[in-house]
Amino acid sequence: MADEHDEPIHAPPLQGRVARGQGLGGFFMAVPWVRQQVREKLGFDPYPGTFNLLLEPESLAAWQALLSAPGLAIPPGEAGYCAARCYPVLVAGQLPAAVMYPEVDGYPADKVELIAPLRLSEALGLAEGDVVSFAQAATNV
Repeated sequence: MADEHDEPIHAPPLQGRVARGQGLGGFFMAVPWVRQQVREKLGFDPYPGTFNLLLEPESLAAWQALLSAPGLAIPPGEAGYCAARCYPVLVAGQLPAAVMYPEVDGYPADKVELIAPLRLSEALGLAEGDVVSFAQAATNV
């Protein structure tokens, strides 16, 4: 990830529990135009999958505050795909990653999908149900 995304900003860390996804994030992250936009906008080649979290209740207000910012837009590159927004974050205070927030009706209010240049669960030694924190990182947009 580019250096300008590596500095934490003054935002409270959020906490979530590792959750099993539906497998759709892996499909989406393998689409060539998605990968290209992530490389251009976030500065890394994403691992072909998402790291899913269910937010702890005490993190919901901070999550809504983060989502109120415009983020980095990922417009659909072809019909049949949704738009998304990305927010650079640091996971567990150390690993650069990004929230990938799909702009779809009915998306769960407590669900977070993270993308990174590596498989976060392996890098952090986390399993389903484990709690992990993440915090918004600085960005030049």
